[in-house]
Amino acid sequence: MVTSLDDLNRELKEKNLIGYWTIPNTSTGFREPEPNFGPFLWKWREIRAALDKAAEHIRPEEAFRRFIGYQHPAFKMGTAHTLLMGAQMVRPGEYAPAHRHTMGAIRFVVEGRGAATVVEAEPLPMEPGDLITTPRWSWHDHINSGNTPIIWLDGADGPMIHYYQSGFANPFHERQQTPSKPVGWSEQTYGTLRPRLAPPATTSSTHRPPYRYAWSETE
Repeated sequence: MVTSLDDLNRELKEKNLIGYWTIPNTSTGFREPEPNFGPFLWKWREIRAALDKAAEHIRPEEAFRRFIGYQHPAFKMGTAHTLLMGAQMVRPGEYAPAHRHTMGAIRFVVEGRGAATVVEAEPLPMEPGDLITTPRWSWHDHINSGNTPIIWLDGADGPMIHYYQSGFANPFHERQQTPSKPVGWSEQTYGTLRPRLAPPATTSSTHRPPYRYAWSETE
C-alpha cells in the first residue's frame, strides 16, 4: 500500500521504473551538460615509435589492420564518447585487407607517398596532408606501392555505432579489391556537389561516395 511519496518511489524502483521528480534539476526543465571525461594528450613521438615497434612484430593481414588506437582512460573503448581515433601504418609492399563496416571513417595522411586506399573499387591516392573519407558500409582496403611507410590518422564513429548496437562488419570475398574505376572518378562524376546517396548503378550499396581532399589543391 502506497501511503507516501517514499513508498511510491520504492514501488517504482522494484518495478524498474523511475519518477523523474527524483532526478535533481529536472523540476525547472533546464539542465547543464555533465561530461564524463576530460581532456587527454597523446604525444606523436610516442605514437610514431609504437608504430615502428608494431611493424616489427605484426603484419596488417595478420590483424587486419596495424592500427594503434587513442584510448581515453575514461572509456572502455574510444577516444571520446562518440569518436575513435588512432594511427595506422602500411609499409612498402604491404596491404591491409578489404572489408566494410557500419562505421564511417576519415583518414588524414601524415607521412609517406605512393600508397592508396581503394574505396568501392576506386583508388584514392594518399599524400601527406590529404583527407580521405570512407563512407559507412563501403568496401575498402589499403595498399602501399611506394618506397616508404605510409602513416595516417584514422577517425571513426565507432563508439556511437556501438552505443546504438548497430555495429556490423564483413570481410571482402578476396583479400583486395580489383580497381575498376579510375583515380578521381568520384570527383569527376559528382564534382563538389555531393549527392545524398550514390546512384545504385555506380556502387554496390546505397551510401555516399568517397572523396579525397588533396592537400596539393588546398595549400
